[in-house]
Amino acid sequence: MRRLDLLISAALVLIVAAIAGGAAFGFSKSQPIQYSSTAELYFGGSQGLEVLGAGYTPTGTDVPTQMASEQALATSYDIARATAAASPNLHLSADRIDSDITASTIAGTQLIQLSATGATPIAAQQLISSYIVTYQRLRRQQEQTQATKVAGVLRARYAALPIREKAGALGSTLRSQIGALNVLQGVGSGIPSVAQAPRVGAAPSQPKTSRNVLYGVVFGLILGAGLVALRSSQPRRLPQDSAAVDEFAPWELPSAPDPETELPTAPDPETLPAHAEQETRVR
Repeated sequence: MRRLDLLISAALVLIVAAIAGGAAFGFSKSQPIQYSSTAELYFGGSQGLEVLGAGYTPTGTDVPTQMASEQALATSYDIARATAAASPNLHLSADRIDSDITASTIAGTQLIQLSATGATPIAAQQLISSYIVTYQRLRRQQEQTQATKVAGVLRARYAALPIREKAGALGSTLRSQIGALNVLQGVGSGIPSVAQAPRVGAAPSQPKTSRNVLYGVVFGLILGAGLVALRSSQPRRLPQDSAAVDEFAPWELPSAPDPETELPTAPDPETLPAHAEQETRVR
């Protein structure tokens, strides 16, 4: 009996695990095939107005905080919208591009990894390449706009200096800063730069059939074990054997006779003379 229970329990666990694994396999086959392309961007060096030196460099910002900010900016919806407008050959809307692009920081570095998904390896690589080009262009335009405004202010300040101060230390500093801004206006800071060109994995990134089936089987094993434990915790009923029940039934005292059915009844008065005559003859 004990061995039969073990076999039933093992069969129940295996059946539940097989059902869960099959469901996970079916779910994976229902998902569309997606490929992933990744690239890495480097954010080290002076950015924007930081080329002007002291007074223009942000203070109190550590590298992890800076990289977290760059990660958020790298997935801005403005970039997705500009990419959709600049690359109509992708045939993707801004919302779709925004959902297909993700960014993550690489711990201990100033690198951000961008990932893009597509229905084919070529589509994924085209998307991330166009996205990076658009992102760098928007960054350069932003830097050029800031550099133009600040350079105008510095030129006005330099023009207002007396001739003696123009030849002095202040004039020299202003000329150096204006020169740096001219370079920034022309070519930008070059940040972010591409540290790792886009590359596509050989296997689809979705669906992950093997992983999903494995998770399904593990979940089925856990669920099956729980069902077995629940089944074992319920009280078992013994077979109702009539002979065994009669053998071990408790002794019962005889019940009192029913006065209406078992007690003798009094003779009928009409039959009394007949009985008396019969007794006399017998005597």
